[in-house]
Order: sequence, then C-alpha cells, then structure tokens
Amino acid sequence: MSDDASKSVSELVSEVIQEFDEKSSTTKEEDEFAYLKNGFTQENFKIEVKNLPRHYGAQSLKKFLSDKIKCNPGKVKMIRPGHHFCFVCFRNEEDREKAIPMINGYQWKGKTLEAVKSTPVPDPMVRKRNRDNQQGGNATKKQKTLVESTTPLAHLPYEEQLKQKQDEVKKLLHDFSNQFWKASPAKRKWIEEQRKLNDGVIFQLENIKASPAIDGYRNKCEFSIGKDSTGKVTIGQRFGSYFDGTVEVGPLDDLKHISKEMKNIAKIFEKFLEQSDLPIFNQESHEGHWKLLMVRQSFSTGEIMLSIGLEMQDLTSEAFDKTKQQIIDFFTSGDGKSANVTSIYYQILKKRAPGETFLPFTHLWGSEYITDEILGFKFRISPASFFQTNSAAAEVLYQKLIDLGKLDKNKTTLLDVCCGIGTIGLCLSKHCKRVLGVEIIEEAIKDANFNAEANNVENCSFTCANSDDWIKSIVKGECQNEEDVVAIVDPPRPGLHDRSIYQLRNSEKIKKLIYVSCSPKSVFKNLIDLCRPRSKALSGNPFTPKYGVAVDMFPHTAHMELVLVFERDSDEPEKVVEDTKVDKNEEMADEKMEKSDE
Repeated sequence: MSDDASKSVSELVSEVIQEFDEKSSTTKEEDEFAYLKNGFTQENFKIEVKNLPRHYGAQSLKKFLSDKIKCNPGKVKMIRPGHHFCFVCFRNEEDREKAIPMINGYQWKGKTLEAVKSTPVPDPMVRKRNRDNQQGGNATKKQKTLVESTTPLAHLPYEEQLKQKQDEVKKLLHDFSNQFWKASPAKRKWIEEQRKLNDGVIFQLENIKASPAIDGYRNKCEFSIGKDSTGKVTIGQRFGSYFDGTVEVGPLDDLKHISKEMKNIAKIFEKFLEQSDLPIFNQESHEGHWKLLMVRQSFSTGEIMLSIGLEMQDLTSEAFDKTKQQIIDFFTSGDGKSANVTSIYYQILKKRAPGETFLPFTHLWGSEYITDEILGFKFRISPASFFQTNSAAAEVLYQKLIDLGKLDKNKTTLLDVCCGIGTIGLCLSKHCKRVLGVEIIEEAIKDANFNAEANNVENCSFTCANSDDWIKSIVKGECQNEEDVVAIVDPPRPGLHDRSIYQLRNSEKIKKLIYVSCSPKSVFKNLIDLCRPRSKALSGNPFTPKYGVAVDMFPHTAHMELVLVFERDSDEPEKVVEDTKVDKNEEMADEKMEKSDE
C-alpha cells in the first residue's frame, strides 16, 4: 500500500492546501504603491504640464511656477531635456487643485501651457520583482555590463575611438548648422556655401586631438556604495538607475579609465564598511548611512583626497563622533594606512536648501587641499573645486585655447567666465595683458586667487558673482577703453543661463568668444543665441562660428570636449525683430533645408 493510500482524505486535502499556500506566498505580488506611505507623499498630488517650450530646465520651470504663477510647487520631474511635457508634484491636494486652473492657458516662452491631474507611478523596483516573479524570473532583458555602460568604447583600439568621436562631432555640428540656417534667414546663402566647402559644417573643423593618457587617467571619481549581485558590500559604479529597477553596484576592476590607486582605495574602504556598525544606504527603503565615496588624486604630487558621503538618518552626535574617529584611525593606523591618503572630508547628504549650490564638505583629517599641475602652473584643489578630470589632456585643451585665441600680451583682456579655480585664466595669463574671471562658487574663487598668488601671476583677478551681472558691469567698467576683449566660456554641462548669454551677446566690446563644452548637444541653444539675428533681448551684433576642434578628454567613453571659436559680426546691425515674431515662411525654409541635407 502506498503512503498516500494510508492517509485520510482530510490529511491529503490539508497537504494540498499547504502546498498551494507555500507556492502562492512565493509568487504573491508586492504592493507597487507602498512607497507612498513612506515619505513620498508628493507623488499623490501630481500634475502633468503639457505644451512646454523646447528649451527649459527643471529649476527655471519651478522658479516660473513659484514666482510668476505662485502655485507653490514641490518637485519638478522632467522626462528628458527639451521634452514637451513634465510632471509637477505638490505637497497636498489643495495646492494641486489650485494650481491646475492657474497654469492652464498661461503663456511661457511663447507656449500656452496645459495642466491635468496625474496618477502616481508604481515603484520601479517592486514592479520589476513582480514582473520577474510572474514570468519565472526571466522577464528582465539582458543588462549591459558595467564596462559596456560606463566605458562603451573600451573594446576599440584608441585610433578607432578617435575616428568614431570625430564622426560624432561632425554629425553634431551638421545639426548645429541646420539650426543656425533656420534661425538666421539673412545668412542662409552664406551658410549653404560654407557647408559645401566644409563637408556639411559651416566652418573649418580640425581633427580631434588625442589624450596623452589613455588608461587610468581620471583624477577625480565619485563611487557609489552599495551591494553587488551577490549581496556583497561594494564600492563602484551603479549599473543602471532606480527608475530602471536596478540598484546593483559593480566593482571597478575592469574599468580602464580608473587608476590602480583608486581601485585599491575602493577595495580597502570596503573592508572598513564590512566592519562598521552603520549599515550602507539602501536605495529602495532609504535607510542606512554609507552612500558615496569621492576620490581625488594628483598625478603630479601623488596626494589623495577622500570625501565620504553619508545620510545622517537618526544617527546621534555621539555615534557620529565615534564613526568619524574610526575613519581617521582606519586610514592613519589601521588597514587603510597603505592607501596613503593625505586628506579626508565628509559630506552630509540631504536635500539642498533654496539657493544652496552644493552641499558643504567638512574637513576631517590631513591636508585641506591637494595640488596638481597643468602647463607648469600649480593648482590648489578643494573638494568642491572643478578641475579637469584628465590633467594630461587638459594641457592639450589649454594649448589649443592659446593657439585659437590669438591673444596679444600687450592688448588682450581675457574674460574667463565660469573660471572655477582659475585653471584656464592662469594658463593663458602670460599671453594676455590681463585676465578677469568670474565664478559663483565662493570656495572656488578663494582657490583661484590663491593659485594666482602661488604662481606669482599678477595680471589675474577673480570675482565671486553671478556671471550675467558681472559681464555687464565689467564690460561697461574696466573694459570700456580696452582694444581687444576676448571671452572664454567653460560652463557646467547644461550650459550658461540665458541671461549670461544675452549679456555676452549684447556686450559688443567682446569681439571674440571661445566656447568650451563637454556636452555640445546640451548647449545648442546657447550657441544659436550667440548667432541668431538681433532682437529686443539680443541687441548686440551676432557672432559667427569660425573654427572648431574636439579634444578627447575622456578615452574609452563616448564623451569629449568641444571648442568653438566665434567672432563678432562687424557689418551694419541687422534690423531689430520682435522676439515673438514668427517667420511666415518658416515651413518653406525648413522644407528647403531638409532637401539640402539630402
């Protein structure tokens, strides 16, 4: 007799029910909206804003909604730059209900806005798990490796990387030429002639300049602290994003652009985290403390600076003091001593306050700075300082700026806009009569003025200010009687604010402008505004692009630095046009341009 036959019917039924319950519990779907109860309540009070202008940013939209419409917005969630709609979250239902009629029909940058209610989105992580469970764990599409997502060109010989980037630059500048053609009807004949001469680009484009350092070149890296696919504490790079349902952190071993010293520091600090009483930060639950590790390395002096990013949560001051001492002990007398760290900071990670440009760093141990060198100039670097991440390639870039600027040491006044710690201005100082720099970050200006004094440079002056206010005052003041005024702009990735571009455009003392960008496509509006016909806002004669060259600051990645040289038109001023005027022949012009592209 079988075992089943010896059992009662009730026993068999009971076993079947238990087995069913066990299987059900393993496949039971999680609540994809549970996060709304855990501090993410603004997602409950969300609207969709439609018909947005082509060029806007999350901060500019939030400022517009706050200052002009006065509808008390919370978060602004953009889909991607330039997208025609986005989402705005509010703190309660009352604010949302008031905002919708206030936004509907409002004119912003030539567009009539629309607003409708929107529903919360499911938690991407929970949604991914539910989908995987439903399809037996095979729902997730094949994920890129860390090497593929971080250094997508690493598998190519370096010469092939350069060729691919040069082709990409030509494509970008071809698109820019098309936009310039549409924006400047009076110059269309000239543009078409130039495109024929320069293979679709409207000015001479030099071949991309190679980086002298190809592997291990980065002098600054920001690493995520998390867990790998096995649950091991790992310091490295995130594979994807929370939105994609991925929070896994991959190790740095196979990334060619990161130095051996930085990889070693990551491995050493992992040992500290494994011993720490504090848990690492969990991207899903938003619990835990250890979140980021920034490493800065000087290849000229060998100095290494660390900045450790933490979420405080409910950590007491006593526990935090203990943790800080443990960090110091680890790197001065413990297992971390072999890393030869010379400077340690920490940064409390939280939501930035209004007007706060960056979260402050607090010095913990060692030197407050490290020093690096470009073209024989030494630069003091703080945790928040902008310094080119590839020091060797920066020398190539700055030498090109010297060559393209055609500066006169007896005549040229150089305006260094977004000067950072003064690297460009100081490296070009001996080729100019004087250099005037501006930067909004106060700590960077302190470093810039220190660097000028330390390098015995007496013809440089750096000011902490908004660039738009500074450009207007400096051109009408100190530069009023200067013969040759040249501006160099090296802005953050999104480019300059419109107001700063307008001031550069309207300051006709500036006859030449050199624009440096690490993300050319992101700054197209800046570039077109420099060149478009005169209007009420753009009262100065336009600029015309004359020359371009890319410098490969980032081997193994798809990124590069692009330098464009603009010269002020000297012709009679074009007729002033209304800012809101629409060209009646625009559709015909676009059609003609498309045919010329073919």
